Amino acid sequence: MSRGGWLQFSVIAKDCSLFQAVSLARSWDEFFELNILTCNHYFPAAQWSSWIRSMTHEQLLQVGFIPYYQMDKAHHMTQHHQTGSRAHGQRRTHHAVETRNFVCAHMKRNDPVTRRWIQYAVMESYKMAIMVRDGRTGNVIVEPPDEHKWLIRTKSGVGRASRSEWQIVKEIDEEFWDTVDRSRQWHLGFKDYYDIVVWDIESGEHYSSLYNSIQELLIRALRFRGMFCQSSTRIPLLIHCNRS
Repeated sequence: MSRGGWLQFSVIAKDCSLFQAVSLARSWDEFFELNILTCNHYFPAAQWSSWIRSMTHEQLLQVGFIPYYQMDKAHHMTQHHQTGSRAHGQRRTHHAVETRNFVCAHMKRNDPVTRRWIQYAVMESYKMAIMVRDGRTGNVIVEPPDEHKWLIRTKSGVGRASRSEWQIVKEIDEEFWDTVDRSRQWHLGFKDYYDIVVWDIESGEHYSSLYNSIQELLIRALRFRGMFCQSSTRIPLLIHCNRS
C-alpha cells in the first residue's frame, strides 16, 4: 500500500488499530515504511500513537529493531533471603529468585545490517545471550548453550544456599515462544523477518543495561558516525511525504 493509501486507511477505518494495519503489510519494506511514518506522527488517528511507548522504544523502531515483547523488571524481581545463624543456634533457611531482562524483536531477514548486528551480539556473550529464529522456516539459526537459556530460576531450603540446586521456572524454549505469541499485540503478515530474543547474562540488572547494549550494537551494525547518520534511515521517506 502507498503512503497515501495508508493515510486514507487510517482516516476511513476509524475503528482499526495500527496493530491491525501492521498485519496487512505485504513485505518488510512496506512494514518499515509504515513504522517510520507512524514514529513521525504522519497519521492523524489517535489510537495509532500507541505504537510509540517511550523514547527508548522509538529509537529502536527507527533503526529497524522492532520490539514486540519484553521483560524489564529484573532488578525488582531478583531477591535473595537467608534467615537463621549457626552462631546463635538457629536453623538456617534460604530463598532466592533470580530474573533476567529480555527483549523479543523482529529484524529484516537476509539484511547486511541484521547479519552484522547478530554477529556483534554473539561476540558479546559475556554480558548478553541471543537466540535467532528464521520467520520463514521456523528454524533456530543462532542460540547459546542450554545452561544460559534460563530467564527465571529459584532455590529454597534448609542450610547453606550454595548446597541447593537451582530450579528453572522460565526459559527460552517452545513453551516460551508459544506464550509470547499468545501475549503479543500484533503479528506480521509476511515471513521475511528474523525472530530475535536477547537477554542479560547477569540476573537482577537494570533494563537500561540491556537496552544500551542493543543500541550500541545497532550503531555499530548501521555504521553510524553521528546523530545525522541516525536520521538517514527515515529522511528519504519523510521528504517524499512532504512533497506528496
